[in-house]
Amino acid sequence: MSIIHGLGVVVTAFAIITRPGKASDSPLSLDVTMSADSPQTATISCSLNPSLTPMKTLDELSIYGSKSNSKKTKNDFQILASVDRWNANPQIFGALARSAVVVSGSYGFETNSSELTISLKSPSWSSSGHRYKCAARGTHHNGDMVTISETAKIDTTTPQYSALAQKVDLLSANVKKGLTNLEDRLSALEDRVNTDALIRNSTFGHFQQAVDNFAQTSEDKFQSLRDALDNARDEFSNLEYTVNKLKMGQGLLTQGIILLNAEKYFELSLVHKDTVYGASKTAETFDILKANRRCRRFKGYLAEINDSDELNFVANFLRNLSSNDLFFVGGKNSQRDGQFRFYHSWKPMPNGLWSPTQSKSDRNDLGCVKIDPQEATLTAVSCDGHHVKYICEIPIPTQ
Repeated sequence: MSIIHGLGVVVTAFAIITRPGKASDSPLSLDVTMSADSPQTATISCSLNPSLTPMKTLDELSIYGSKSNSKKTKNDFQILASVDRWNANPQIFGALARSAVVVSGSYGFETNSSELTISLKSPSWSSSGHRYKCAARGTHHNGDMVTISETAKIDTTTPQYSALAQKVDLLSANVKKGLTNLEDRLSALEDRVNTDALIRNSTFGHFQQAVDNFAQTSEDKFQSLRDALDNARDEFSNLEYTVNKLKMGQGLLTQGIILLNAEKYFELSLVHKDTVYGASKTAETFDILKANRRCRRFKGYLAEINDSDELNFVANFLRNLSSNDLFFVGGKNSQRDGQFRFYHSWKPMPNGLWSPTQSKSDRNDLGCVKIDPQEATLTAVSCDGHHVKYICEIPIPTQ
């Protein structure tokens, strides 16, 4: 059993295999993260490392969610989404198909991992106590059917700064209520002025001056109230602007806390085009799945170098570290189409950033990508036998 701690969220996860076998590291990874905004966005990510599984073939990778009013029995889960080796597109099921949901996934085996991710905004699916399960089904090396699963439970906590936003929302509601009462009073006063005008026309002459004076006084008061109402509307507009700034600050504060935690594991760059780059502090045997998972803990992913400007910035950042270590980025040889692709987005890598000393044919049998800080180029290398560091790319929210 493993305990995973995140900002405002605690997820408790444990691995289960349905047939007997020797204890080993779980080949499944189930990550459940919650955003700090409201309504909260739940992101459920399930991935399978083929090198750790007893399966000969993988048939299906699925994500399940616990049913409402569940009594925690073995049948209290319902399937939400799946990806399999017969259909390249991930599928969604049941109530999830009617929700505001984004599903992405990819199927791979032997050398490629399989991944399935659900992102949705829904109080019912992201409430405290809700549980999720990641399950992989396939054929064991001895021919038996085998299923591996991992479950996680959401336990949300409210950040302290939410109390300030709640107070601002309450103040905003009180101001709106006050404006409504003021408009009602103005309407009643207008009715009274109109009535006074009718009375004035029907009174005796010796009351005419008194009525005129009263009417003028009422009109002056009415204008004063109108001016007060205009000022109140201006103040309310300023208050709405402040509320929006507070909500934006809440998102930036969340990202700031994440970056503070990331400094335990990474050397962080300056901000470049709303992005921070982190170079891992410890060299280790490179595992692209584990490295990308570490980046995702801090709302990032393995670096995707898209153009020469980004490449020059990252290379200069690494030169300033004065490190002789190898640094890997998020490039991987897809092998299926002979192209190098970014591991996070699976988009093809641009051709103009490769080292001129390495031909395309030289790259065909190599699986990973390193960055050369001195030459500011990318070079394909073998994924095995290297003690390396890696680069994470962490976007900074702008609104």
